Amino acid sequence: MFTSLGIIALLYIPIFYVFGKIEDADFDPYALAIGLLITLAICAIFITAVYALEIYTLYKNQLEQ
Repeated sequence: MFTSLGIIALLYIPIFYVFGKIEDADFDPYALAIGLLITLAICAIFITAVYALEIYTLYKNQLEQ
């Protein structure tokens, strides 16, 4: 999970910078931090949900056998 979030963080920063250059906006570290935190929170919830679904499926299959 931490590896996935690390990769997302490493990809988010250059993408934020490139879109800032495209829109010709000033670099705002506060907006970068808030956007990164929201993105990482959403991704952590999604990754946790996928892992929980996999564990539930494994548990259900084990009970059937």
